[in-house]
Amino acid sequence: LLQDELLVVNDLAEDERFMYNELVTVAPNVRFYAGAPLLCPRGSDRKLFKLGCFCIMDTEPRRTFSADDRGMLKVLASAVMSHMETKERQSAQGPLASRWQEGGLEQRILAL
Repeated sequence: LLQDELLVVNDLAEDERFMYNELVTVAPNVRFYAGAPLLCPRGSDRKLFKLGCFCIMDTEPRRTFSADDRGMLKVLASAVMSHMETKERQSAQGPLASRWQEGGLEQRILAL
């Protein structure tokens, strides 16, 4: 959560920041990590708030994580934020608006 950019660590056991972390030293023995920040604009100045990370982990180290892989991870993180923002807007509009947008009320009205 400290970075605004993608973090990729090909072998956590060889990285000083993570080599003593329990996720690395005992089960599940994670060796690879790639994470993209989930950034959410907040406030009147729309400053980005770090909500968390969308990450993938593996028990095997990786030699590479390609530019395409990095791009796909960013796309997935962006999709997660879009989904969360949509749900937030729906809940702000109330339960009837959410059901209408999901098709529930519209289908019931058309069935009448």
